[in-house]
Amino acid sequence: MNATAPPMERTQGPGMTMRVHTVNRYGTITADRGTRAVTPAAGPLPARPGTYYPPCQCPSHRAGVTR
Repeated sequence: MNATAPPMERTQGPGMTMRVHTVNRYGTITADRGTRAVTPAAGPLPARPGTYYPPCQCPSHRAGVTR
């Protein structure tokens, strides 16, 4: 059977737990890297060039009109 291990015990507080594995093109797990806990950032992350969409360039937004 192709299954992952059960998740670790749930911790208190905000966050996210992810199961990390490599899958081949047939959907078979080829490497199981275990469970990773992700804690939320203290505040909003800074925007870096290339990590966000450019401003809308449609005629109504170029003119400063919002709908």
